[in-house]
Order: sequence, then structure tokens, then C-alpha cells
Amino acid sequence: MIRKAFFLAVALLLPALSQAQVKLLRHPTYANGKVAFSYLGDLWIANENGSGVQRLTDNQARDVFPRFSPDGNWIAFSSNREGNYDVYVIPATGGKPRQLTFHSADDNVVNWTPDGKNIIFTSARGNGVFPSVTTLWEIPVAGGIERPIPTDWGAWASYSPDGSKMAFTRHPATWSRKHYRGSYAADLWVMDVAAKKFSRLGGEDYKGNRLWPMYARNGEIFYVSNQLDNEKGIKFGGPEVMKSVNNIWRISDKGGKETRVTSHGDGNLFFPTISADGKTIVYEENFGLWKLDIATGKTSEIVIDIKADSKENEKELVTLTEAQGFHISPSNKRAAVVAHGEIFTIATDRGEPQRVSETSWKEQDPRWSPNGKWIAFVSDRTGREEVYLSDELGKTVKKISDADCDKSGLVWDADAKTLMWTGSDHNLRMVDVESGKTDIVAQSDAGNITAAQYSPDGKFISYSRQDKLLRPHVWVKELSTGQEHMIGGDDFLQSSGARWTPDGKKLLLIGGAGAPAMAALNRTVTQLYAVALQPAEKAPDIPTRSTAKSRPWPRAAKPLPPAAANVARAQPRPRRCR
Repeated sequence: MIRKAFFLAVALLLPALSQAQVKLLRHPTYANGKVAFSYLGDLWIANENGSGVQRLTDNQARDVFPRFSPDGNWIAFSSNREGNYDVYVIPATGGKPRQLTFHSADDNVVNWTPDGKNIIFTSARGNGVFPSVTTLWEIPVAGGIERPIPTDWGAWASYSPDGSKMAFTRHPATWSRKHYRGSYAADLWVMDVAAKKFSRLGGEDYKGNRLWPMYARNGEIFYVSNQLDNEKGIKFGGPEVMKSVNNIWRISDKGGKETRVTSHGDGNLFFPTISADGKTIVYEENFGLWKLDIATGKTSEIVIDIKADSKENEKELVTLTEAQGFHISPSNKRAAVVAHGEIFTIATDRGEPQRVSETSWKEQDPRWSPNGKWIAFVSDRTGREEVYLSDELGKTVKKISDADCDKSGLVWDADAKTLMWTGSDHNLRMVDVESGKTDIVAQSDAGNITAAQYSPDGKFISYSRQDKLLRPHVWVKELSTGQEHMIGGDDFLQSSGARWTPDGKKLLLIGGAGAPAMAALNRTVTQLYAVALQPAEKAPDIPTRSTAKSRPWPRAAKPLPPAAANVARAQPRPRRCR
């Protein structure tokens, strides 16, 4: 393999902060007409109408999960400014944060106790039903030793206004996993604090998540769910369950009927919190902030307009020292390389690097055409992978594929008129570069077609294709007739990795008796073979005499069988390379 270290200084333009409505505001919390949230890794506070935005923290670390104290004077949050996430508290008017926890495990703030004396957080400290699961903890605001809340599992929690009960979730649910139904879904539980008795809420038909419980007045618990009307007969992973979307629901802490409160349709409702007075819920919805008035059920968006200087420079200088792929030009003077998801060309001896692509998408698998005119590559700039052609300077770019599958294995014909690529739909396609016409030249029922190659004269192609027992075999196809022939022999049951010799008379391939279930043999079961595809002038195991006067070697005991030049009628005799 050819390796070349290269250094490229690339100016990457970072988007400037917009002075219109901003998105990606995270983890909102509400108190006394104010909403606090996390944005750009810092804590911010604003009026509930979106005005009066102020930055509370300014640190290179990430500050997340802000939660107002019941009186609205303090904000608890988690930050990784000391390495891992710990619990901090800061005045709602701003100031220096004070660290409360110092454990090596991540401590993520969840809520406050109703009296405002303790902060609830979740952490995996080995005291749960399994050592790795998270449980709920409390830490005094004044500082001190954290105390575990007696639950064997816990992620999100909320105390009732009088502190006599606590709603919380169990099980290792992934909040970002939409439409999920199964054993990993979060269950909604209520704990009687004094009696230490637990009861599970919600119907048995719904097997999805119940996340972020919020205790309100009158014994109501609000939470996020994506249940449908016909959960009893729904098929997990089926088309019906894909229609489920996150919304806020409510249920009595004594159980009973679950009622949907909001009617959002995009499914991107996350991280709600309820105010201490139980009147307002704020939450993330479609990358913005929204507010729910519990009394009326009315929802409204909180439009935040942030005008602030970014902590980061708008341009970043990146030194690239590694390539994820490369291909040498026909002249061997330059190489097309992939670095940082972009394609460059660099000199193999002396010269400056040249940028071929400059997009926010991922480019990969460059292949230089034999005539040096084009560089073919795969890019997902349209939202899915497609094959593109570009000149060396990146000025002329055109898409030459249109198929709903992943692309790989790009290979050029010797005259650079056609290009083959393999799709994850188990098809091998050939594209006419000039017209863009695409033909499927080979198909597989078992897996992707691999190692596609043109013969030196361009009349044949070879490739590897699995049979129904998942054994790979090398096939040769004549393009003019469309006839296929599998290369096989008594010496091997599988073959792969075929390469043509420069004269086109033989195929070199790896063959043997190996199979996926035969790894326990603990010995080499494949070898390198040469397969003759044209008539042989003599037996391949008869050496050539180098002296002029020596007598000819004896003829083979049996005459060779005739071999036709047409591969479809040939009976190739594989010979092991020694």
C-alpha cells in the first residue's frame, strides 16, 4: 500500500450567529415569568416573551440541564468544566457557579425538592439494581454529602408539591429513540416517600416510553409519551407505530385514564419541566422552546432572539495529517485523497495541494479515470449517497447515479467511457459517462457484489457474488452477449478477489475450501490461483528449457482439452501459484 503523509491547512467557515430567531435551545426551565435554557454550551435566561436575553455562564465546558429553584432565585445545572459532569448552582441573576458534587461519575441535574433545600440528580454509582444503571440522589444546596433516594432505578423525577410522593421513571430508556416499543421503554412509577411503597402508572397495552414525569397540583402527573389509540394490536416496527409522535400527556397519581394534552405532529418534543406553582410547562419542540399553560391547555412558542458574539472564531485552521482513502492519478504525479470528508489532490513528489470538493457533506472513495480527466467519488450531498464526477480543480461536478442505496466499489473501464459501482441493493451497475445511461450488469440474492473488474480489453467483467450458502464465487461476464460463467474447480469451493493479468489471458484469484463456519480449522484453507481463460500452447506444469540443443520435453501423457476463447464455453483449469 502506498502511504504518503501530507499536511493541509483548511479554513473551515463556521456559521455566524444569526440575529433572527435561534434554534437548538436545550433543557428549558420556568419560574416567575422567566425561562432559562442551555445554548452553545452555556446557560441563558430570558423573559417568557423572548425578550431580555442574558448569558449566565461563559465557559469552554458544556453547561446543561438548568433547573430553577422553587423560589426562582437559584438555578442548578450540570457542567463538565472539571472533567465529568457535576452538579453546580448559580444565582438566577448571574454570578460565579458553586460546585456541589465531586464524584467521578456523571451527575445530571433532574429537579429540586419542594422546600428548595436539596437538588435531585441522577448518577450511576453502583447502588442500583445493576451496577451500571442510574439512580436518583439528593445533595443539599448549602453543600455536604449526597444521599441516595431509595429507588433501585431512576432517571427523571419530580416531587409532589407537599413532598409526600415522587414520580420517577425506571428502565434504561433512550429518550431520542422515537417510536420505540419494547422492554427498554421507560416506566412511570410513584413512590410514597414515608411508606416507601411503589406503584406503576399507565395502561398495559402501551409498551413505549413514558418520560420526564412532572408532578402538578391536584395529584396530576404530566409526562411525554408517543402512544397511539390502537396500541393493543399494534405491530412493533410496523408502519402504524411509525406514525407515533411525542406529546405531553397526564394521568392521576392514583392511576386511571391517560389523556393527551398537546397536539404536536413532528415528534420532536423533549425535556419538559414544570414550574414550582404547577401552572406552566416549558419544553423543547422542533428545536425551539414552547410553553404550555396548564389551566387552559394553550401552547405557544417562545421566540428567542440572541445577539451575542461567539466564543469561537468564525474561521478555524485545521491541520490534516491523515487520509481516509486515496487513489493515484494515471501519471503517478498526483494522488486524490479523502481527508476530513473532503477530496483533495496532492503531489506525489513536489507540488501544492488542490481542493476538489468543499461541502458540508461527506465525500469518499475517489477513483481517478484512466485518461486523467475525471475523479469519481461518492457523496451524500443530496441526502443519500450518489456517485459524482469532478475535474481535478473541482470546477465541473456532475452526478451520474440515481438509486436509493449505498454506493461503493467504483472502478473505471480502461478507455474511461464507463464506470461500474456496487450498490447495497445487491446490484452491480455500469454507467456510461457521456450519456449517463445506467445498466444493471449483475445481481445477487445473498449479498453485495464485490471486487468488480474490467478485463484489459474492456470486453469482459469479473466480480464476486455469494451463493445461497453465503459462499463467494468469482464470475466472468461477456458484455456483448451477457453470458456469465462461474470460475470453479475441484480444488476449491469458494473464490474471491479476482484480478486480471495485463494481457487478459488469466485471472488471479483467492480460492479454497474455506467457509464462514470453518474458522475452527485453525489452518489456511485458501490459496492463490491462476485461471487460464484462453487456449494454452502447452501444459502449464511443463517448464521451458533454456538451452538451444537440449531435446524437447516429452509431451503430456494426456492431451489438453480444447479451451475456447469464449469464456461462456471455456472450461478453465485453475493452477495453484507456487
